[in-house]
Amino acid sequence: MTEGPITCTPQSSVREVARLMRNHDVGAVPIVRDLKSHAVVGVVTDRDLALRVVAEGLDRDQTPVHRVMSRDVVCCGPLESHERLLQVMADRQIRRVPIVDGNGGQFSTPHFAGARS
Repeated sequence: MTEGPITCTPQSSVREVARLMRNHDVGAVPIVRDLKSHAVVGVVTDRDLALRVVAEGLDRDQTPVHRVMSRDVVCCGPLESHERLLQVMADRQIRRVPIVDGNGGQFSTPHFAGARS
């Protein structure tokens, strides 16, 4: 689990999210309700930025991330089996799943590229 994970709020600009991705070498950033609760309300991936911001010609400084984030986020707990996680990813056709615990603020986002059961 990652203490103090990289996150943004729905009001953050898409430029801020893109810079976080670049600076931390990640392809997804969890979007949290606020920086205290760390309740995941969405996720933004590098693909979201390409298709929903660049391809649509949106202003990266004026566009809040809530306009382009995926809202139907699937999260799993830290004790979830690897097989169950892979099944969820295959069923939902997703590659990144935030792993959250009940304490808030502690999670990681594994990327299982090409992993299919």
